[in-house]
Amino acid sequence: MEKSLILLKEAQQCIKTADHLCYVTFPTVNDNKILMAIAENIYIGMVSAMEALLQYEKEFRRLYNIPENFDLRFDLFKSNLAKKYNIDRTYIYTMDELRKLLQLHKKSQMEFNRKGSYVILADDFKLKTLNINKIKQYVNNAKPFINDIDTIISRSYKFR
Repeated sequence: MEKSLILLKEAQQCIKTADHLCYVTFPTVNDNKILMAIAENIYIGMVSAMEALLQYEKEFRRLYNIPENFDLRFDLFKSNLAKKYNIDRTYIYTMDELRKLLQLHKKSQMEFNRKGSYVILADDFKLKTLNINKIKQYVNNAKPFINDIDTIISRSYKFR
């Protein structure tokens, strides 16, 4: 099986997991610490879909080389492939926002729950809050993004 299809299946599985955590597990447990796990699953799913499209382009010899550095791959995706395939900018914005959130989470020295939100304290003492509504918005942005990538990739493999 082509690597792009494997990456796409991984993306779909991550979003399915994030969706289940968001709409089934979270209401049952009602613990805000789960929000970061959901955000991470959404991010991994979106990145896997992006990687699948990059790999797809490489398999069809439209890309010669995929950069090793994530920032370069993301820029390549943003500047070339998003325009080529008319990928909505909100998907790219969501992916970038999740990336910044997860980086902040890793660097943060203090995190706590407050009034139904998960609060992350940045190094400059600014607060970043995350709540279930924001997570649902991320999930609802990630699903059509992965479906769009699936449509792009599946369209070509039907004729092989």
